[in-house]
Amino acid sequence: MKVLILIRDVHGVANSAKNRGEDLEENAYKWLNHYNIKIKPVLDRLDPSSYMLVRYEEIAQNPAKVREQSSEFIGIEAGPMPVINPQQGYHLVAGNKMRYRGEVTIKYDSKWQRQLNEEEISMLDKVASQVDPVFQRIPQTVS
Repeated sequence: MKVLILIRDVHGVANSAKNRGEDLEENAYKWLNHYNIKIKPVLDRLDPSSYMLVRYEEIAQNPAKVREQSSEFIGIEAGPMPVINPQQGYHLVAGNKMRYRGEVTIKYDSKWQRQLNEEEISMLDKVASQVDPVFQRIPQTVS
């Protein structure tokens, strides 16, 4: 079994919650607990060669590269990039409303850099510093 673990920067996660009218700090700590309390104990039980950490920011900035790396890790051929359009016969399990929007384009969401003030960014940086080091070691941006 191979496991891909998606990680998104706390700034983007918390800012998205803030934009939905939710508490910024509360969501930052939810993010922290998700990785430290839910994901890390699972990783501790797995052989390090059986999982791969993937950053949302890297997927959004270079989806073809991440797809190729992920496919190689899993041991399958990458093939062409798929087009996801639920209105053309794909079935997506209920959950995210975006499944009804038609063709999905992957794009990097950097709104937090414009929308958060210095105090909010500082608080989020402090929360992010508490995440287990295994989640801090992956690259922050695509080169």
